[in-house]
Amino acid sequence: MAEENVKSWYVSVAMNKVFAVQWIQQIKCVLQLVCEHLKDIKPDTAKGRSRVEVYLEMITIFTDYSLWKMAAKRGQSLRPILSQLCTNVTSHLVEKGMYTSLHNLLLNGLGCPHPGLTKVTLPAALALRCLSLCGLPVHMVTLFVNNMLTVPALMLHLNNMSPETCDQLKSIKILQHILVVLVDKPECHQIVFKSLNGNRALSLLCNIVHLVHLEKETIQPAELDRVMVVASELLRICFEKSGTKQSSHTTWHPVFGWFEQKSDK
Repeated sequence: MAEENVKSWYVSVAMNKVFAVQWIQQIKCVLQLVCEHLKDIKPDTAKGRSRVEVYLEMITIFTDYSLWKMAAKRGQSLRPILSQLCTNVTSHLVEKGMYTSLHNLLLNGLGCPHPGLTKVTLPAALALRCLSLCGLPVHMVTLFVNNMLTVPALMLHLNNMSPETCDQLKSIKILQHILVVLVDKPECHQIVFKSLNGNRALSLLCNIVHLVHLEKETIQPAELDRVMVVASELLRICFEKSGTKQSSHTTWHPVFGWFEQKSDK
């Protein structure tokens, strides 16, 4: 994709009408397999880290035409076509469970004493390019909330390893989009809150609070009111899950006390 010779570009095959449909089918199939493999990789090993880097780079490259030399060399004429091509591929991956795979990768890569994700792979695992290039549609923001922001201490890890990604989240106004999903869209609100257990509710609450902290200088009072609505409901879920008595079916949770659900790593 970065070679000077146009004929060596893999994506150039897609520009040939004879092969375009087959090429799109092939890249969808390849990237779908990549996503399926990502959910089972253990990034805390050297082999696992190498595979994660390759797979995430493949997803990033083939869903963002701005990284292709073709877009620069052929000027504005091809950009609408390339944009539609990338959106098509991204939509397929989202439909086939890309966010679920990335959620599992984040849990495997961050839920351990020494995080297996790096300052490069952690931002890539959020698929923010996909989200931004598709225009932050409500259904993708819902998936982002449900799969990314329910990862324990995600924002803390981002702040420590990739503060520029925190800046990117601010630049795309992700907090405002999250509030639209959780407050203004009843169907999206139901999807998110129906999936929450105690751990996921607590993680989502903490990550949202961290996002609010990042925007403490610019956040508007009306937005803070909406944050309080979301926080109150998340705290209610946490309260409902706490206070279980010790038994053979419970484990100790540092926040909830005796708890029937397994604690995250």
